[in-house]
Amino acid sequence: MIPEYILQNKLFFQVNKDKLNILNNYDFRLSKYEKDRIIIEENTISSELYLIIKGTVSIQKMLPNGEFLEIAKRKENDYVGEMGLIDGTLRSARVICVEDSEIVPISKEDFFSILDNIPEIKATISKEISSNLRQMHEKTMNEYDRNLQLLELNKKISNQNKELQELNLLKNNLIQMITHDLKIPLTIISGYTSLLSERLTKKPESDMINSIEIAIKQMFDMIEMLLESTRLENKELKLNIKNQNIVPYLKEIIEQFQFLAKAKDQKINLKVTDQTLYALIDSDKFKRIIGNLISNAIKYSPYYSEIFINVEKEIFDNKKYVKISVIDNGPGITEDEQKKLFRKFEKLSNKPTAGEFSSGLGLFIVKQLVELHGGFYGVKSNQNEGSCFYVQFQSE
Repeated sequence: MIPEYILQNKLFFQVNKDKLNILNNYDFRLSKYEKDRIIIEENTISSELYLIIKGTVSIQKMLPNGEFLEIAKRKENDYVGEMGLIDGTLRSARVICVEDSEIVPISKEDFFSILDNIPEIKATISKEISSNLRQMHEKTMNEYDRNLQLLELNKKISNQNKELQELNLLKNNLIQMITHDLKIPLTIISGYTSLLSERLTKKPESDMINSIEIAIKQMFDMIEMLLESTRLENKELKLNIKNQNIVPYLKEIIEQFQFLAKAKDQKINLKVTDQTLYALIDSDKFKRIIGNLISNAIKYSPYYSEIFINVEKEIFDNKKYVKISVIDNGPGITEDEQKKLFRKFEKLSNKPTAGEFSSGLGLFIVKQLVELHGGFYGVKSNQNEGSCFYVQFQSE
C-alpha cells in the first residue's frame, strides 16, 4: 500500500492514480531530520531526491563573507534535489532544515527508474524547473535593480559626506580664526583691568573691577573650550602622558576657581586620602578636565553652598585607578536628561544659579579627553539632591 503522504507529494500529485501502482515496487522510508541539519552540502554531488512530507527546508547560497543567503524554500508536499540528480554537477547551494522535518529520501537509481516507469513525472519536473528558474530570474533582476539603487544612494551619501567634511573643516578653521582674534582684545582688556584693580581699591569700584575680571575669565574659558573642541574634532590633540602626582594640580585648579566661587559665597573642599596620588595623565589636559567639572559645579550650585572634591584609589578589572569626584549641591539631573550629558552643545533644563553663560561644551570636552587618556567618566544624580561627576585615570 502506497502511503498517502507519497501520493500527496507534488511530484506525483498530478499523475493518474492507476499509473502510481508501480510505486509499490519501491521502498519509501520516512526519516526524521532535526532543525539545522544539512541535507545537501554546497559543492558536493547529490545522490538522492528528497520528498518533504512535513516541515520546511531552505536553499542557501554562501556569500563571500561566509554568511548564507536564502534563495528559495521548499515546504510540505514539495521536493528538493532533482537538479543534482539530473545534471550530476557540484551543487552551487546547500539545503538545510529550518525546522524539525519528516523527509523521504529517494536514491538516484530509484529516481531514474520511476521516471522511466512514469514518464509524466518528467513533464512535472520540467515545468517545476522552468517555474523555479523564472522566479530566480525575477528575484535576481529585482536584486540587481535594488543594488543599482543602493549604489546610486551610496554615491549620493558619499558625496554628501565629503561636502559635510569640507564644511566641518571650514567651520572649525573659522572658529579657530575667530577665537584667536577674540583673544587679542580680551588680553588687552584683562591687562587694563589688572592695572585698575591696583588703583581702585575702594568699593563700589573694586566690586565692578572684580565683576569685569570674572567676565573676562569666563570669556577666556569659553574661547579655550571652543578651540579645544575644534582640535578634538580635527584629531589634532596629542597627549604627553606621564605618571604624575595629581594632588598639586588639583590644588592649583581649585585656587584658580576660588574667586569665581567666592563671588557666589561658595566653598570648595578638597578631600584626598594621600598627598601623593599618582596617575597616568597629561597635566594640561588633566587640569582642563577637572577645571570643566569644577566650573559646572560652581555654575549650577546655589549661593552659600559647598562643593566637594574627593580623590580616592580604586581597583577595576585588576587595574589600579585614581577616581576624582566633584560633588555639588545643585538641583540634580533627571534620569532622562542624564542621557544627554557629555554631548556637544547639549544644554539641559537646569539653569546656572547666577545666570552664567553655558556653552554646552564643557562635559563634551571632559568625555573626549578622558577617553584619550583611556579612563572612565560618569555621573550620579537624583533630582533635588545634587550631582556627583567623576573621572577615573589609570595609575601604575
